[in-house]
Amino acid sequence: MNSIPIPLFGACALLCVASCTTTSSQPKELPASEGMSIDRAGGEPSTTAEALGAPLSSTLVSLAPDRDDDIAWKEDLASAEDIERDTHNGFRGGDWDFRIAGSGSNDEGWNRGNAALELGVGYFLSDVLEVELRQAMTMGNPVGSGTEWNGATRIALDLYLPMGWVNPFVGANFGGIYGDTVPDTLIAAPEVGVKWFLQSDAYLLAMGEYRFQFDDVDDIHDSFNDGTFVYTVGLGLRF
Repeated sequence: MNSIPIPLFGACALLCVASCTTTSSQPKELPASEGMSIDRAGGEPSTTAEALGAPLSSTLVSLAPDRDDDIAWKEDLASAEDIERDTHNGFRGGDWDFRIAGSGSNDEGWNRGNAALELGVGYFLSDVLEVELRQAMTMGNPVGSGTEWNGATRIALDLYLPMGWVNPFVGANFGGIYGDTVPDTLIAAPEVGVKWFLQSDAYLLAMGEYRFQFDDVDDIHDSFNDGTFVYTVGLGLRF
């Protein structure tokens, strides 16, 4: 039997070693089912491509929050705040307040009477502090004369004590009166009252004030002793 020449044997051995080395250096492709599990909280790659060195930019995009989910979350939060506001009895800073009140009187023979209407628009500077503009008109029909009109324009500042659906307040108002049967003069009054919510945005108003008139600051002390009590009942809306 002929023997294999030594140089030829050595060349074959070298080819075998080179082939094995090349095969072992190739990365083994993992099946899709054997990819790494998703663990975004721990910062671990969530796919086989990321585990094998996917570009950093694509990894960051996959880890970024979904914009649609973020918008939906903000809309849900705004909706929850609207629901809470709708079910809240009481006032909040930034609320507007509109109210209407009326009164009437007549003599025993129904020969003379008058009717009064007062409108008020207020704005809440905070949850407990309101500034309000009030306009009142009074109409009378005394015997032997035509209809007489009087008016009053005032601004009020009230401090509230929120108690859920009951909101007592205390404050003061200042302004002027004018008309056919009263001299044009200044008017002021301390006041106290309560706004009782019938539902989330509608309330019943009951208020009392001690009203006095004066021409200038020097007359306030004497005029205060000659004041009158005025009572008001009305309805209001918060918006």
